[in-house]
Amino acid sequence: MRRQVLNSGWRRGLVALVVGIGLLASGMMQSKEAHACGGFFCSQQDPVDQAGERILFSVEGTLVTAMIQILYQGTAADFSWVLPLPSTPEVSVGTDLVFSVLHQNTDPRFELEWLEGDGCNLNDFCGCMFEDAATGGGNELPPNTDPGVEVLESGSVGPFNYEILGAISGDALFTWLNENGYDQPAAAQVEIDHYVDMDFVFVALKLQKDKDSGDIQPLIVKYDAPNLACVPLRLTRIAAVADMPIYTWILSGTRAIPINYFHVVLNDKAFDWLRCATPSPDSQNCFGWWWGGGPECQESYMSLLTSAIDGANGHGFVTEYAGSSDLLEDKFYTDEMFDLETLRNQTNPGIFMQQMMSQGFPATGVVRELIREFIPKPDDAVLPEECKGDSNFYRIWNIENCLPYMPDDWSFDAEAMTDALSARIVEPLMDAQELVGKHGYMTRLVTTVSPDDMTKDPIFSFNADLEDVPLVRTAQAVANCGDEASSVTLIFNDGSTLEVPGQFEECGGFVPDDPLVFADQEPIAEIQVLEESGPPVSIDPDEVEDMDKQLDKRVANPDHAGIPTTPVEEPAPVGPSPSSGGCTASAGSSCPLCSPPVLLLLVLFCCWPFLRQRVFRG
Repeated sequence: MRRQVLNSGWRRGLVALVVGIGLLASGMMQSKEAHACGGFFCSQQDPVDQAGERILFSVEGTLVTAMIQILYQGTAADFSWVLPLPSTPEVSVGTDLVFSVLHQNTDPRFELEWLEGDGCNLNDFCGCMFEDAATGGGNELPPNTDPGVEVLESGSVGPFNYEILGAISGDALFTWLNENGYDQPAAAQVEIDHYVDMDFVFVALKLQKDKDSGDIQPLIVKYDAPNLACVPLRLTRIAAVADMPIYTWILSGTRAIPINYFHVVLNDKAFDWLRCATPSPDSQNCFGWWWGGGPECQESYMSLLTSAIDGANGHGFVTEYAGSSDLLEDKFYTDEMFDLETLRNQTNPGIFMQQMMSQGFPATGVVRELIREFIPKPDDAVLPEECKGDSNFYRIWNIENCLPYMPDDWSFDAEAMTDALSARIVEPLMDAQELVGKHGYMTRLVTTVSPDDMTKDPIFSFNADLEDVPLVRTAQAVANCGDEASSVTLIFNDGSTLEVPGQFEECGGFVPDDPLVFADQEPIAEIQVLEESGPPVSIDPDEVEDMDKQLDKRVANPDHAGIPTTPVEEPAPVGPSPSSGGCTASAGSSCPLCSPPVLLLLVLFCCWPFLRQRVFRG
């Protein structure tokens, strides 16, 4: 489902936290589309893929950097956004292209190695095609007149004005937010109380008066978090939709784990390999027109993932990748990617736009807003028919015919536009590449969650003893072509098999007799609890609900923040640690019997016979 921020009432100002663009739309893909239609303003360039929350974490000790993606539909005047954090952050902005690159390079891939079985000659079919299987100036801020709310910091970054707020009561903050244009519904008050009680600060954002919703960029916050990386879901639930995907990428020195959520392993047999997997390069041959991917397969995979998470009481994450961050080397930025000096020296706006396109600048909302700012289209009333509308006026091969209608006092400032492109697109990509270069390991953890299940904030820690999780899932398919019946035998990496009766169709692939053969499989291979060292602890499905309550109380140990640990032979016992369901670490120990009063009672209990003898003898 798509999460929408409606252009009416209180929903305009709700927490949007990490809402993203399409799953597979990369900067290069957008650039190709721009070439196809002749400009940056083609209507088909706005992806309509499933939205979800997206956040990139970098964890160095207790220092957390989070890039959060925001999707907003509505007017600039209606936009507001509130984000709770455990400490006062440094605030900056990024670019949506970072998340496009992350999806393009880390979306899970499924490869099927085809083998010829009895009676089959796969060369009789249509053969194989192999492909990459990548499934500003601030406004004056209002004075702080509420004694219960303190404006700790205010300023401007990118298109936003921001205020960092502290509060002594949830009531005071709730009132302040609504009185100052950060509209919050009544249902949000209990969640605001929750974060205020944990001594959180709140980052409140608005768009600057001269900015449009197309100017919105991801927010970057750098802050100290004793409880490490955490997604504050509880406030998000007010405007969330059912089964909303949450994508997290965590950069560190070792594998990241959910500490207060279950870890769920998907059942390979429940994935539709025959329709959605890409033929492996090791295949003897293959057949059919379907080579993996497509919206139907994305929906099928997300349905599988959602069913599995539901089996974990709605509180679970799937690890889709865990391994070296080298797969992102030179993916965000290289020195050869953009030639800003050529743009800076190009005074002809039409040729400037051609060079932008040839260099690969994407057709995103930010780029389009910059084009409108520096090459403002005159009113359609003064333009000929072929220049009316953005898509006509800014079309690469047509803009030279339209520029003569610009006002006489207008001139194109190539240097200023290049500087803006550098600040809004190039520099954030450079920063993302630098961030990846600081860490040798990346974990991608994904879940889907509905509002009723947003009862606790996911907290992530680390475990250096766990194995990597590959990006590419593999299986083998043996084609069996009998005289009276045919089938495909799927062989999985654990040695198990699945026999799928059906029919081979020339250039049409293999059609199972039972179209629900994969959907009817159990979605979960295993539900696990992951500790900060040692192997996974398997949880019986009948124990999930009780164990989920125990997980509510677990918090992360900052000593495990990406630092390799010594392997242990046995898993540590699963036990609760003090917490409150939010992104906070309790001051208490994770050992419930280790507080001084309890230890004193234990000593007295164990030693009382000896002490009594000594006392009475004395």
